[in-house]
Amino acid sequence: LRAYQTWSRHANLSVAVVPDSGDPLGTPGRWQGDERFGDVRIAAADLQSSVLAVGTAADPGLAGTRAGDVILNSGFRFDGSPYDLFTVALHE
Repeated sequence: LRAYQTWSRHANLSVAVVPDSGDPLGTPGRWQGDERFGDVRIAAADLQSSVLAVGTAADPGLAGTRAGDVILNSGFRFDGSPYDLFTVALHE
């Protein structure tokens, strides 16, 4: 949340935590303002060990409801040795 708040201060965006329906990422629907989940979703999955996180381009034409979503590697410990969660989330 702190990473997104950092971006919002510089990009004139509003950030808030909203309920999520639990539908899979990429579920068909409106890419912005869908009542089932937020415009940007944060998830975790077991990714390759060389991948910290994956961000989806904010292009609704290419990504649909996945536009702007971030998947963190659930197999990586973001404890600051050498990467911390804030820095990775800020990058994505």
